[in-house]
Amino acid sequence: MDSHEDFEEAARKLFDEAESLADKERFEDAIALYTRAGELFEKTGNKNELGECNYNKGHCLEILGCHEEAITSYDIAAELYIDSEDRAVCHYKKGLTFEELQFYEEAITSYDIAAGFFSNDDDKAKCYLCKGAALAELQRYAETIDLYDSTADIDIDDDSKALCFFNKGYSLFELQRYNEAIASFDIAAGFCLENDHKARCFFNKGRALYELQCYEEAIASFDIGADIDLDGDYKADFLFNKGRALHELQRYEDAINSHDIAAHIYSDNYDKAVCFFNKGSALCGLQRYEEAIASFDIGAEFYSDDKNKADCHFYKGLSYFNLDKPEESRLAYKKAYELYGSAADQRATEGITNIVNEMKCRAMQAKAMLRAKIGSILEVSALLDDPVKKLEQLKDNKLAASAYHSMGKILLDDTSLKGKGLEFLHKAINRCLDCIDGLPEDCTENDVAKELAPHLETWRLAVKEHLERNEPAVALIISDHVRSMYIQKKQPGARVYFTKALEEKDSSEAMRDLRATIFEKMPPEIAAISFFPLGGKSVCVFFIHAREVRTEIIESDIFLESLSMSQNDEKKRIEKIMTMLDSFASVAVPKITTLVPDSVKNLIFIPYGILHILPLGAMKMGKGHVLDRFVTSYAPSLSILKRCLSYDKKPDREKNESAETWDFTAMFPGNAYDPVMARPEAEYLTSFFSGSGRKGKIERIVSTDSFEKARSRVLHYSGHSSTIGIHTGKDSIIPREDIEKNCDFTWAWLVYLSSCQSSLIRPGHTDEFNTLSSVFLIKGARAVAGTLWNTNDFIAMVFSSRFYANLKSGMDYAKAMQEAQIWMKNPSNEKDHRAKANEILNDGGVKSMLNMAGKKESYCRGLESLPGNQKNRSESEALTLEKRLFNYVDHGGFTQDILEFSSWAQFTLSGVWNEGLPAEFFRKETNRSFFSRLFGRKQ
Repeated sequence: MDSHEDFEEAARKLFDEAESLADKERFEDAIALYTRAGELFEKTGNKNELGECNYNKGHCLEILGCHEEAITSYDIAAELYIDSEDRAVCHYKKGLTFEELQFYEEAITSYDIAAGFFSNDDDKAKCYLCKGAALAELQRYAETIDLYDSTADIDIDDDSKALCFFNKGYSLFELQRYNEAIASFDIAAGFCLENDHKARCFFNKGRALYELQCYEEAIASFDIGADIDLDGDYKADFLFNKGRALHELQRYEDAINSHDIAAHIYSDNYDKAVCFFNKGSALCGLQRYEEAIASFDIGAEFYSDDKNKADCHFYKGLSYFNLDKPEESRLAYKKAYELYGSAADQRATEGITNIVNEMKCRAMQAKAMLRAKIGSILEVSALLDDPVKKLEQLKDNKLAASAYHSMGKILLDDTSLKGKGLEFLHKAINRCLDCIDGLPEDCTENDVAKELAPHLETWRLAVKEHLERNEPAVALIISDHVRSMYIQKKQPGARVYFTKALEEKDSSEAMRDLRATIFEKMPPEIAAISFFPLGGKSVCVFFIHAREVRTEIIESDIFLESLSMSQNDEKKRIEKIMTMLDSFASVAVPKITTLVPDSVKNLIFIPYGILHILPLGAMKMGKGHVLDRFVTSYAPSLSILKRCLSYDKKPDREKNESAETWDFTAMFPGNAYDPVMARPEAEYLTSFFSGSGRKGKIERIVSTDSFEKARSRVLHYSGHSSTIGIHTGKDSIIPREDIEKNCDFTWAWLVYLSSCQSSLIRPGHTDEFNTLSSVFLIKGARAVAGTLWNTNDFIAMVFSSRFYANLKSGMDYAKAMQEAQIWMKNPSNEKDHRAKANEILNDGGVKSMLNMAGKKESYCRGLESLPGNQKNRSESEALTLEKRLFNYVDHGGFTQDILEFSSWAQFTLSGVWNEGLPAEFFRKETNRSFFSRLFGRKQ
């Protein structure tokens, strides 16, 4: 072969023979001929045909499982091809091969390159679909969903659309967005042409419904899928999952039937084993324990791994226990313990342990020994020594805590082993604390909450057990520590104090500690009530009074309630709060009436969880409310109350402080979105202070440094809570994290947050810290006033002025708050309400600020917060703001609005309750505002 044509002809002949061999699935022979053909095409300089040889060679290599060599061939082909479409196919196939190797990042890159070369939308869509699958494998589900959303907009065939929505549904499922996943699977089913594809949609829809606990709907979905003509294991999957849903509905007979059919169809022993295990569980539900034991035995035979075999023996032991066959039960648990141990050894290299299950086995074995009367209590307790030694050596605190919890919970059920069970719960609590101590110093309250969440049941069980042992002081300390975990982590010595309380043989020492730290500061006229959920509807009420702790258990579904934090419909939200409050009051108030003697004048509420969003002082009592009978205040936890009481009330101004401390500072944001009354409120309230040469001032808040500049005994903030940390991170001008990290408020006796939701807690986090008010308490302020929901700016200003007037008359913080709320909610005070409002509006400084609001764009943007106003009015209309406020007071809804529950019930006082402000702080003149004094005008 000397000529170009001869080489070309020979190469073509070899290429055709290679294709024929490939069609006959003789791939190795085909690869050899493609290689020889390529060598000849290379001599002719025919790059395109050489590319074709390498592409086909890559395809054969891929079929043979030689993925890396296939990728090399596709790369060479892509370089040689002239046509962009041919190059695109190479990169697409390369991406598929990378996926086979589980090199998903490389696959994504290849799909992106292929999509760039393809000109046809259908081909591009195939790239996007495959890229989405690779992203899902990397658990980048949000990106997967976005990609499929954009792909669905492309004009593609129905099969591709079906795959697009199916894969999107899968990603939504993995993100636990089950409702959206269901919708996506429904759309996918509508596009599916193949029966097995349609069945797959119904299968995954059923899984999502199962996760939503919509078991009836899940069963219906599994039934639809199973009715499609399917063969083998896939049909069994529908029946198996249907059986699980039936089990959840306690339709045990139907569940057993479903698992039996699935077990008969499945070809894989593991799948058969799971069916028999679940069938055994259903038989236990019917108390058919003998049949359950037989089913667990079959499951153990089919399982090949020790862990699952151990599960079968564990539940077999439980069945024997329920049949009152303690010796057989003990032997089954012993076998399970051994299998869990060997499974842990076998899988140690994977970082997997079965130690929690081992501990459960040992605990149940101990109970079975006692029931079988094998050995004394000491001998039975000694049986637990070996697993305890394992746990003591275990470095994984989270795992150890779970294991101790499991043992403790099991042993508490046996009267003879309760003491041992409680000991294990204490060990679990200490390991939980080790988890939290291991968090970095700059951790947030959300980090602590996430670490604590799996262990909350341990704390509840410990509280219940100490209550049953008549040790209310220890129960109180445990319940308080878990609600203030974040601050306990930040407070030196808190762990030592708590651990000491747990180690007490009885509650006497814990009681003495409480007396020394809390009760000494609580005279007989003061009492505190702490609430703590014990699980289900049971709520423990701790009554703390006269150096003693008493407890009562009430039944309320309050902790089973949920309340959306959405602000889209504030009216409905407050109506829901009122309903919840009335429901809780119906069981709580009778207990309060019983527990609290007539000598008590002040009541401190220590809420927990969802109770933090309820104004407990506004609970109905007789013909009025709790706050009519008691001066009420709040403490996020006893630990924070203790902290507030420990602050030095009046440090010497010159000797103890490097910077000058003012008497009063009113702060406002001064930005474009201020509430319209923020600056007028700051101006008006300053007129109460600056007496006897002391100083009062107004400051604009722009950063955390503004607080140090404000440095005052009384710090009053008027503005949106979003400005100073009601949100976290970038949503606030000054995020709560920055306040906590950088600010010190030990100079503040009182902080008043006249802003929306400043005392609102988000239930589900560590209780006391996830609120703006508590940040100030923890950072040194002795008392903080705030609100539980969104405020009417003008009414909030009227309330705060009454509060400060009460302080000026000599009342303490809590009494001043109580009197202002009673004054506001009393219909007989209508004339007084209107007079107070007109007094504010006639103040020269307020008038000036309202006129300024009408002239400055930055203030005009806040007008929508007032009744009857709209955003961005013209300057001429804005100038009538003062007049419209007068109309609101004299002829509008002011007199009705101020009487509303939503107006007076929202205000709270947290921290120190029985302190006030010295008389010299206040001006002796009547209502001469700071602004008026500045310009020399008299009222």
